[in-house]
Amino acid sequence: MALVPVAVILSHAPVVAEPAQRIVSLNLCADLLLVDLVEPSRIAALSRNARNESLNPEPEKMAGFRLTGRTAEEALALGPDLVLAGAFAGRDAKAFLRAQGIPVFEVGIADTVNGIATVIRQTGDALNAADRAAQLIASMERPAPPDGKRPTALNLQRRGFVAGRNTLMDDLMRRAGLENAAPFDGYRQFDAEGLMQLDADIIVLSKAPGAPADQGEALLQHPALQAHFGAAINVVVPGNLTVCAGPHVARAIDLLRGARSAFLKSER
Repeated sequence: MALVPVAVILSHAPVVAEPAQRIVSLNLCADLLLVDLVEPSRIAALSRNARNESLNPEPEKMAGFRLTGRTAEEALALGPDLVLAGAFAGRDAKAFLRAQGIPVFEVGIADTVNGIATVIRQTGDALNAADRAAQLIASMERPAPPDGKRPTALNLQRRGFVAGRNTLMDDLMRRAGLENAAPFDGYRQFDAEGLMQLDADIIVLSKAPGAPADQGEALLQHPALQAHFGAAINVVVPGNLTVCAGPHVARAIDLLRGARSAFLKSER
């Protein structure tokens, strides 16, 4: 399915005349793009969450890089010629760094694959890495979903949250040839009784069922819910594939397409 540019949240993009050579990232989503877009020699430090496996689908890529916190003082001490940050967090830190004459680029957020492509393109431009950004965007390309039945899917998250229409998961489902069974926009939280009012052919989880780590996971293993959704096909789309606007979402589409194929085979 072709990717087309769309508007995303992005602001304060600095104009960098020469490629930055000491880049500091204060944001996990910036980390993920940075290591794919520039040479390791240009990276002075990554954020403290860079090696967090629950958030980063490829933590091994972060080995060997220095990690920093989120404070402006720590970043400034590294002598950066460019700092990457998130669009919303760390407003005071970003203002402080700019006041010191340090360019700060805010990596945008997106809730569609087209929007993610725009974020990658804009970040590549800021890093003088437009060619590499184009390659990353191309790696996200997937054929249009096949014609035919579009099984329904429901994304169940911890604490009873469900991803509805106009969310990133909704866009991924559509690109995989699925129909989001949630009849609302955005995210909503349900108790066990509320979740039983929903139904779908495929249940999308962020981790494989097992011993719950907390009450948020325990809700999804409520006996009544297990019985209600017992006939559905489960597919695990790790949360670290969708937590940031990056090319990893293509892997989520592949997993969802696999679930669609499994469901259609089960109906034969």
